[in-house]
This record gives sequence, structure tokens and C-alpha cells, in this order.
Amino acid sequence: MLRSKHHRRPGLTLMELVVVMVILASLAALLIPRLGFMKDQADTATAAAGSAEVANNLELYKASIGSYPLRMDSLILTGTPAIYDRFSSTGASPETPSWLVMEDFAAGTSGYWYSVIRSGVTTVNDHVAYTANSDPSSSGTVERDFGADGNIAVLNVAASATNSTVRRIMDAAGYSATLPADYPTALPLNTKLVAFGIGPRCGLVGQTMTNVPRFSAQPQEYYARYIAIFVASDNGFAAVKPMQLRCVVDSRGFPVDYRVNQFKQNAPKQE
Repeated sequence: MLRSKHHRRPGLTLMELVVVMVILASLAALLIPRLGFMKDQADTATAAAGSAEVANNLELYKASIGSYPLRMDSLILTGTPAIYDRFSSTGASPETPSWLVMEDFAAGTSGYWYSVIRSGVTTVNDHVAYTANSDPSSSGTVERDFGADGNIAVLNVAASATNSTVRRIMDAAGYSATLPADYPTALPLNTKLVAFGIGPRCGLVGQTMTNVPRFSAQPQEYYARYIAIFVASDNGFAAVKPMQLRCVVDSRGFPVDYRVNQFKQNAPKQE
């Protein structure tokens, strides 16, 4: 008579399971911080590449067309003019960024207004107030004739002594390096730095770019486009020069040079 044999099914003992769990937990402790670092590095590299791409295409467009593009995002709310309410310098709250303010360039009379007009920027896209489930990075939808209305976003140079974002932009634009920290305006006389967002309705699209980049590190409920900083001058109508591009920053106000240096400083060191 054949006697059936019962074989114990292979498996892990409780002690072996404990050992495996300890090993997995140790690997996770090593890997998870590294993943966060890698994401930060990727965001930094993407921001640097995106702002450089926008700057190059703005100058390429100007060289080929003879002016800067129409329909850049004004960073101004339509209706009662104010800085766009989803444009935060920190991405932490929907607050007006301390490094931007709104000014009225007095259409038809201001040299600063004429400097913008002479550069070809006669139409801008104002923003609508953010509503739930809308895309704050595409809300520059309300076309405005800048030739008739001179409301514009400018760098808040009055905050230059205390605001690190302003100082970074001033340095990238070539001004603050030669001026003391307590200089009252941190800009040469008769000049202002004006800001425009490069959104999906900008005239660059279909000309020098298929589409414009977004800043991936900005939370989705905030404006996440790149910002072009131009210098406008006011030397009297007869001598006013068209505004000129000085730098491009991401939507938190970091210039490309800052992002590149940040990437280099935080990159893993080779042994």
C-alpha cells in the first residue's frame, strides 16, 4: 500500500519576514530622501532651461519680426486693475507678490508707455480672477489695447533693499551689482523694469515656438509661466528708446543664472 507523503509548502518564517521588512525599510530610508533631491534637481534644471528658451525665442522673434510679440500676459487683473491674484512669489498662498507692483504709464503721455509701444507691444492679455478648477496659467484671456490703457506690472524696486527676489532680478538685469544695497531706487534715472508673462496666447506661439513652457515646480493653482523682464525708458518722447529684454525669470522670480548656479551647487559631487 502506497503511503501518501505530505511535503511542507516552502515559505518564510516569521523571523525571515522581519529581516526582509527591516531591509526594505532601510532601503526606503536611503531612497526616499534621494528621490526628493532628484525632483528638486529636475525642477531646477527645467526652470533654467525653460527661462533660457523663452529669452532666446523672444530675441529671435524680435530679430525676425522687428518687434516683441503681441498678447503677452500682462499679470494684471481685468476690471479693477491690480496684480493677478494667483501670482505668488512663494507659491504658498494666493497673495500679491511683493516684488511686483502695478503702475499706470498714462497712455499717450508717458515716455515709459511710449517705450513699450515702440517695442511693438500694443496688445496684452489681462487675467480673470481665479475660480475653482480653472487653469491659472492660461487665464491671460482678456485682450487689452495697451495703446489706450497704460496699466502695467513693474518690478517693485522700492523693496530692493529688503526683498531678495528683487535683488536677484536686479542683478540678472545688470543693475544691482554696481549700486549700493540702500540705493533708493536701485535703477538708473528714467528707467523702469516691466514684467510680462509668456502664456499660451503669446504671439511667439506659431512663430518661433510651437508652445511655451510652464514652470513645473509651481503648484497647479498658481500662475506657472515664465516672466520676461524688460527695461523701459523715459527720456522725453523724441528720445525714447523701445523697451529691451533684460532677463527672464520663472514664476517665483528666479533668473536663469540663479537656477544654473543652484543646480551646480546642489549637484552630487564626484569622488
